[in-house]
Amino acid sequence: MIDLFGGGDGLHWVGTGVESVGAATASSGGTSVTPGTTSDGTLTSMGTNTYDWGFVVPWAGCNSDATLAADMLSFDLASGSATTDLIPGLEDFFTTSNASEFFTDSPLGRYCHIPAGTTLYLRSQFGGTAEAKDHIIYGVY
Repeated sequence: MIDLFGGGDGLHWVGTGVESVGAATASSGGTSVTPGTTSDGTLTSMGTNTYDWGFVVPWAGCNSDATLAADMLSFDLASGSATTDLIPGLEDFFTTSNASEFFTDSPLGRYCHIPAGTTLYLRSQFGGTAEAKDHIIYGVY
């Protein structure tokens, strides 16, 4: 879902690479985040980016038991562990799932400058019984 066409002139932002934070290569997943139910969950540290990002694509995946609850998950990104650190424009991403192992990862990404060296945090809220999900944040630089 990310095309890299290199640098160059133009009236739009372009990137030359993709970096991820929160990836857990040992398990081929991401960082587990436990969502809240009646309110947003706790902001969880995902990692620190190395490059300046201009486009951000968060990802939410399955949990460790591979069974899904039927509901909707929303999540927000922050640059610190306090709710005042939420990044404007990188809030209210949504995914849906059902008990038939169907999962829709709908975040398409958003333009937002994230300076190099930013420790990124993610919090989520689940519409039903809280079910931890793996998350990775991709940044285009």
